Amino acid sequence: MNNLIKRNSRHYIPINCIQATGEIVTKKLTIKTRPAFWINTNQKVIFPFSINSSIYESNAGVLKISALLKLVKSQVLEKVMVLLCEKAHMHVLSIKSNIEEAFKEGYQKANNLIAIFKDALIGCNVIYWKDFIENDDDYTRFKKLIFDLYKSNAEFKLRVRDDANKTYNADRAKEFPNKSLYIKNAELDLLEQCIYLLITSKNGYRFEFYPGKRTSSAEFINSSFLDEPNRLVRVNVTLGTLKEPTNTP
Repeated sequence: MNNLIKRNSRHYIPINCIQATGEIVTKKLTIKTRPAFWINTNQKVIFPFSINSSIYESNAGVLKISALLKLVKSQVLEKVMVLLCEKAHMHVLSIKSNIEEAFKEGYQKANNLIAIFKDALIGCNVIYWKDFIENDDDYTRFKKLIFDLYKSNAEFKLRVRDDANKTYNADRAKEFPNKSLYIKNAELDLLEQCIYLLITSKNGYRFEFYPGKRTSSAEFINSSFLDEPNRLVRVNVTLGTLKEPTNTP
């Protein structure tokens, strides 16, 4: 097991791409995951779809995420659950309007993702954030736990603040010029994402797939408040560039 935890898995996926000329060209995508012990698991797997990820804005990005999802489906024994995160960034989105309008915007973006990934989602359980997180019987209890921890635990509060600041890049500064208001609302979204982690663990999910690293605040909750068998393992995913296959003489 330790060797599997340490090593990566590499997968080479052929993808058919339509060129500007209409010609279909098969390219190769390299997908790397770490750790590798999710392969052939019979434990539950969750695949969050963020409504704010820029990867969905390009055709290449859509092809990569579709390939990743199909790969995961082919390598695990349980049905993959795809979580549509229409409310995961609601407080930041509400800065430009209000909570109700932010929810409508998030819900529309989630529905757009369903249409974009229609084929890749075949065979998955697809659920909205509101239904999976906020309608969970323990949501209110976990929310109180996380918000009380934010008030009482200096390390956790610092991690949440640092995570919020890391998201305030040049593009966000243009979109949300009031930095202090942005950080305040981003922290609320991060706390909700910590609640998500507890609910996901409680419901028996063991592996979470997402490109990039988990936030420091969520990892603090995962490692400090969950026993090892109940932790949600973040499978870090690296998606390569689409390359022409190498011709061998």
